[in-house]
Order: sequence, then structure tokens, then C-alpha cells
Amino acid sequence: MAKNDKKRQQKLERKRMDRKAKQKSAAQLTSAAPQDRMRVAAQWPIYECVTMTPMEGMTQVWISRRGPDGMLADARYLVDTYAIGVKDVFSSISSSAQDWAESKAALNEEEIALMSCTPAYVRKLVEQSVAYARSLGIEPPKGYAVASLLFGDVDASECRDEFTFGQDGKPLYIVGGERPEDILRWGQLVEAAGGSVSLARRPDLNESLEEEDFDDDLDADYDDDLDDDFDDDGLIETEAVRHEPKSEN
Repeated sequence: MAKNDKKRQQKLERKRMDRKAKQKSAAQLTSAAPQDRMRVAAQWPIYECVTMTPMEGMTQVWISRRGPDGMLADARYLVDTYAIGVKDVFSSISSSAQDWAESKAALNEEEIALMSCTPAYVRKLVEQSVAYARSLGIEPPKGYAVASLLFGDVDASECRDEFTFGQDGKPLYIVGGERPEDILRWGQLVEAAGGSVSLARRPDLNESLEEEDFDDDLDADYDDDLDDDFDDDGLIETEAVRHEPKSEN
């Protein structure tokens, strides 16, 4: 065999072995427990982080990392800065750059502006919102523990933005999209902390995450029942509050 042919064969063999190693790694990752998969993905480099302009105290923040085989791991948080903290979360470790781009495009079609942000911004907002909600007795959804592992070594202290929680110094729970039992429980906790409950409907920001992972919109039939459970004096009108991430340059 000629010397050049031998080198070419060796190069092809190395590529084949690398491909098999990546396939084996992907198979092992897919079969592992969710928390173990996310811990592995947390070591991958950051791919992209985005946020959106909050509407009536509600926003989304997304963080993603890209593995050596092109696979994306991402976590997307629906954040309520008025009271509930992380209201819902979706995480995945089997998406692709195309899936990510399509999700962003879906938001753009709804005329929801996305802004790039830093990983530190995402972590700081998410964790501080959870801490605020916990101070009211409200825990994050069950998927939060696994999704938050994707933060890995992201240092929240690197974010210079300051976040304000509640409205006018008090928690405010705006009802929308939750199960009736959660509405009553959260409402009672918010009122016990001196806050208020509002039946004003927010714009639906859940559709841009995985639709099947969220509860259906609250039926109008529940509104009359809720009026009986909460003080009329606690139902107040709200205004949109905008917050944009500072430049990290």
C-alpha cells in the first residue's frame, strides 16, 4: 500500500472511531437518569441565552448548552416576578440547533421580542425569583430541580442587573392558567403575606414552551368561584413593568 493511501486509511479509521465514540456517548446519555444527563450537559459550553421583555411581571428566560456531537441541552423558565417565582419550566437534552431556532421563530411570530442575555442573568433572575416565592411558602414546580442543574458553574454574581419582586413592595398574584387548587393555595399564601390577588388575565406566554407540559387555561367558570374565595379589596388592576438586561460589556 502506498504511503499516502496508508495515511488516508488511518485518517478514515480515526474518524470512524470518533464517530462510534460519539454515538456511544449519546446512547449512554439518553439512557441515563434525567439528573445525571443534565449534570453531564452542564459541562458543555454555553450555546445561547435569551430573555424577553416582561409583561405584567411575567417573563421567560432560556439557557442552552451544546454538546460535542451537536446535541443541545436547554432549560426554559416561565418566571413570575410578582409572586410565584418559577411558574413553569421545560428542560430537554435531545434538541438540536434547529429546534432551538424554531422555538425562537415561534416567539417572533407572536411579536414577542427576544433579547440576548448572559448565563449569569438567567441564573440570577431564576434563583432570586425562587427565593422570593419560597419566602411566601410557594415552591417551584417539580421539574425545577433537574432543569437548574444545567446552570453548572455559571456565577450569578457576575450579573450586574438588580431585580425587584412583588409590586409596590408587596406580592401580587395574577391568576391565569393554573389548576384551581393551586389558585386557592397560592392566593391564600399571598394574602397571608399582605399581598393581593387579581383575576386580570395576562398574555399567554406558555405557548412558546412545550404546550403539553402546561396546564390548560383556566376555565371562565372558575372566575365566579374565585370571587367568593378572595377579598374584593385584594383584586387590583396591574400595569406592565419592563426590565431589559444591561450590557455586560
